[in-house]
Amino acid sequence: MDVKYPQIILKSPQQQLLEAQHGRDLAQLVREWYEADGMSQAEIAQRLGLDSSTISRWMRQWGIQLRYGAARKRRLRVIP
Repeated sequence: MDVKYPQIILKSPQQQLLEAQHGRDLAQLVREWYEADGMSQAEIAQRLGLDSSTISRWMRQWGIQLRYGAARKRRLRVIP
């Protein structure tokens, strides 16, 4: 018999502080900025005052699908 337990993600003091500053769940906020607003990990990191590697690690922990290839084309410049 396989028993599935809910995944419990403990929030660091840094995450708790950022949630208090922004007034909402940090994972939802980052997901909205990344998916809906099209911000890059570097832009999100800058807005939150963090390193982009921290944002990348948190996004993986939260199950946020990272953009690769075609999804990033809107940010690329076309050089004639």
